[in-house]
Amino acid sequence: MTIAEDLKVEIDRLFSDEPDIRKAAAMRLGRIRDTKSVEALIMAAQTDENPITRIFAIQSLLWIGDDRAIEFLVNISLDDKDKSVRIAAIQAFAPFKDSRILKVLEQLQQSPDNEIAETATQTFRLIIYGHNNYPTD
Repeated sequence: MTIAEDLKVEIDRLFSDEPDIRKAAAMRLGRIRDTKSVEALIMAAQTDENPITRIFAIQSLLWIGDDRAIEFLVNISLDDKDKSVRIAAIQAFAPFKDSRILKVLEQLQQSPDNEIAETATQTFRLIIYGHNNYPTD
């Protein structure tokens, strides 16, 4: 099977009736790392009723690193009802040096939820400094 054929099969599986098939497809699309899957992954991350599938779709968006995911990730990091999905979205900011993301991360660092605030801080440091520690000089 060619990569294009694999891509089509996995995108179709991303919307299967079976949650385990959707989760596996979301993960495989991240491994394929083809930007043609970005819109399908965003849709799955927005609409799937299973938070694990949504997290896998978000992680795949991180691996692909396509700018089309930025606006979606910003919105979901601020507004999703599932904390684990919000954390995955915050972590998925890592490959992007974008002013919108930095502003959101600064905002999220002030969250009353310690886990959200810490994840935002770690992601901010990763983007700015390339690691999770402040510079020592």
